[in-house]
Amino acid sequence: MERKGRVGALFTTIFILLGFVNITSCLGKLSLVPSPKTFEQGSTEIRVLNPCKFTIQPENTQTKDLIASSLNVTSIADFFPELDCKNQANDLLSLVSASNVVSSTLIAEVDTNPVHGDEGYELSLTEQKFSLKFGTRLGFLHGIATFIQLVQSRTINSRVYYSLENLPIKITDKPSYSHRGIMINTARHHLSLRTLRKLLRGMFLSKLNKLHWVIADRYGISIELPSVPTLAVETAPKGRYYKFADVQEIVKLASSYGIQVIPEFNAPGRTHYFDFTKDYKDIVSCADTFMLCLEPVCGQINPLEEKTYTVVKNILQDLEKAFSDGILHLGGNDINPACWEYDSKVVSALNAKKMSVEDLGRVFLERERQLLTTTKQAIYWHDSPYTKPDDILQYWHNFQGFESYIKDHQVKNKIIVSFYDFLRLDCGQGGLYGNNEVWCGGYKTWEKIASLNLRLSVGDGQILGAEGMFESDVMDGFNIENNVWPRAFVLADRLWGDAITNLTEAKDRYNGFNQFLRRQGFHPSPL
Repeated sequence: MERKGRVGALFTTIFILLGFVNITSCLGKLSLVPSPKTFEQGSTEIRVLNPCKFTIQPENTQTKDLIASSLNVTSIADFFPELDCKNQANDLLSLVSASNVVSSTLIAEVDTNPVHGDEGYELSLTEQKFSLKFGTRLGFLHGIATFIQLVQSRTINSRVYYSLENLPIKITDKPSYSHRGIMINTARHHLSLRTLRKLLRGMFLSKLNKLHWVIADRYGISIELPSVPTLAVETAPKGRYYKFADVQEIVKLASSYGIQVIPEFNAPGRTHYFDFTKDYKDIVSCADTFMLCLEPVCGQINPLEEKTYTVVKNILQDLEKAFSDGILHLGGNDINPACWEYDSKVVSALNAKKMSVEDLGRVFLERERQLLTTTKQAIYWHDSPYTKPDDILQYWHNFQGFESYIKDHQVKNKIIVSFYDFLRLDCGQGGLYGNNEVWCGGYKTWEKIASLNLRLSVGDGQILGAEGMFESDVMDGFNIENNVWPRAFVLADRLWGDAITNLTEAKDRYNGFNQFLRRQGFHPSPL
């Protein structure tokens, strides 16, 4: 594209109209989560804001197209549940005279040559001008999320009003890590669509951008698959599963918030649920045992059975349709060769082929990979027996062993870290069988997460980021929210910025964000 001599073409302007009244007061410093890269603010100015008047007026087609898929965040009124837009104008006018009501314009500029990366933005709020500059839709979303957090809720004479305080404000911001996620598992306990929608909303506000969704586990598969329609019906936990259209709705909503949903289909381990079906019992080995697996219930699909690949191909193609971003998590861990040794059919076939039972995991994963059609990027757990050099690995073992794992195995792949002693966030509350899950380090406090060290002796840029893991052994829609928050937004803060060195300052910010989430209708645990 020709850019010389056309500086004006680098920017596209949209106008966001805000209704204000003017008052002043002495204020304390504002704080944000995640903490921006640079944050300059004044001390005394307050502008009272009417969120009901917030509108976006794209100046041209380019800008309209850019923000069209972000319609869930173009009305900040939606982020103030107590707000009554029908009466808000009258409430504002009752505080001051009508002559003091002014309008202001937030100018948002689309930079076609962004200096702050895909997710960066610049936000400037002064007496004369409000502006937001961003390079992509992601930067726009992050800037809006920050703007929403800057809107303060105040009460005068029992009436709530909203203000922008401590003007002038200037923020220049971008994340340190591109992968900032949480993992949920709906194959253990079902989460309602309402819970999933609310989770995505909280992720948007805290700038988490990856939802790792485990859709199948030993106990069942939790989404409807059109090519294998009976699978969810016969195996879903307590018969509760997501319709294919529900999954597409969640993926679309997540995208509108700037969040990528990554489904995990882990095989050949963790596939006992095929034994619950009428049509696929015959592809499962050792289903009638209890001690031949790392974690009951036992059972693994047979990599030497051709029927196995027919059903797996159908599953993968349906996942590629529902989750169209071109990325799948294929698991690949928790494979137990002893399970196949228990299956006489497998042993006979191995003897005929002169193969070892230890080879079967790799055999399956390599063949599975050939069944993919639109997937451009695969993620595997780090202990998978099969990966390619351009695959992403997710490391779940403890922090202490990470650097030696990278060195000993000469790992060059990009890495997502989920150290179980820092980021296995469902531990410490009991497990499926009543134990305390001591192996994974007990309950992880927010201080533990904030202290996470990612400046490790690995390749430059090799660590993409991290995920907090909520395996849902003892979590469902009734308690997952106060388990996720505040710890997930502490992780978001850690991954967005640099190391958190002042826990006292951090706690003040986190308490403020906790209160912000509560005003949004969330129920986070106290710090």
